[in-house]
Amino acid sequence: MLPLAVRAQPTPAPSVPLAARVGLLTFNTPEASVPFRDELLQGLKELGYAEGQNLTLVARYARDDPQQVVPLAQELTRSGINLLVVTGAATPDTLQAVREVPVVYVFSGDPVAAGWATSLATPNEGATGMTWLSIELNGKRIELLKEALPELRRLAILSNPLHPGEDMEIAECRKAAAALGIELLYLAARDGNELEAALQRIDAQGGADAILALPDMLMVAKRSHIIEFGTERRIPVISGWARFAHSGALLTYGPNLPKSLRRLASYVHRVLTGTKPSALPIEQPTTFELVINLKVATALGLTIPPTLLARADEVIE
Repeated sequence: MLPLAVRAQPTPAPSVPLAARVGLLTFNTPEASVPFRDELLQGLKELGYAEGQNLTLVARYARDDPQQVVPLAQELTRSGINLLVVTGAATPDTLQAVREVPVVYVFSGDPVAAGWATSLATPNEGATGMTWLSIELNGKRIELLKEALPELRRLAILSNPLHPGEDMEIAECRKAAAALGIELLYLAARDGNELEAALQRIDAQGGADAILALPDMLMVAKRSHIIEFGTERRIPVISGWARFAHSGALLTYGPNLPKSLRRLASYVHRVLTGTKPSALPIEQPTTFELVINLKVATALGLTIPPTLLARADEVIE
């Protein structure tokens, strides 16, 4: 099972270097990446960095295209950066492609299962950061969905078996569903073709009351297609990252990604000032957010309980 979360202890901050050139690579579009970029810069500002003075941030965006990740990572490496920050779905390919500079990442999978660390306390040379993977969140998402849809009986789960830690996520989903009397339809998808076949299986096997897309690179890239499929059949979609809710999913529950990136600034700072990435334990998130898309609920004819709305960190109206 995933090692216990490593909680960082406050440490004296080294002095800020005279100048730092930091790369930022995200899987998203520039527009969708604004919160991540802003939080990273704010976190670095609190540590004494000022863009245009002692900090240059060189950002590249894969625009939801997996084929762009490696070329952009290599471009950033050649640009003379001191360190590369990589977020989310861009992380696995980046860590395969980049060796020349240290990497600080925020990733949704299990770094140990991916081979990037012996344990959360002992990352490999050259890369460290934060994992968004919290296995228990999968059960919580199903509980929230059941609260929103009391008549929920059959839940389709879209999941990528290549995502590190996926087996543990599915096991937690099965456990939560069994406790709530929900039948699970597990649909594996490793690429776009398998995803399309998985969606068609929902129709072929009698439909579903809801779809849970476990977030990874494939699901993020194909989120609009998944949501469109559900909308056409009046099947609500849920996931783990707020971006899904903003794209038309009914609700999401998971780590607050921008805040995680602000926290990551402390790792960037420490690596820039001489700490080896292997000396910095991989962290897990401590802040989570529930986002409910009330517009989608209304369009689907669903009434979200007021008690659930009251607990939401964001309601899209």
